[in-house]
Amino acid sequence: MRPRARHPEKEIEKALRDAEVDGAVIEVRGKKGHAWGRMNCGRGGQHECRLRIWSTPGNPYAHARDIRALMRKCPHVGPEPELARTDAPVKEVSNER
Repeated sequence: MRPRARHPEKEIEKALRDAEVDGAVIEVRGKKGHAWGRMNCGRGGQHECRLRIWSTPGNPYAHARDIRALMRKCPHVGPEPELARTDAPVKEVSNER
């Protein structure tokens, strides 16, 4: 897989790299329109958190803040559920009343 294109704004690029570390998927779009690309959390299936990444936002610092906020508030990113862990204790259920 070839590396994605860098975003022209350094603050946004840094936020995108941080999001990728957290599992986000960045899709760089073509030269059509104002959107540079699209980002999703990468773990929500059809209910993924999504954000358009603008090529020349009015305030790049605010756009980078929005990228970080999406990843911070995303309910799909973070530690795996307790039941998915292999070292979690198994709770036995009895059918007796």
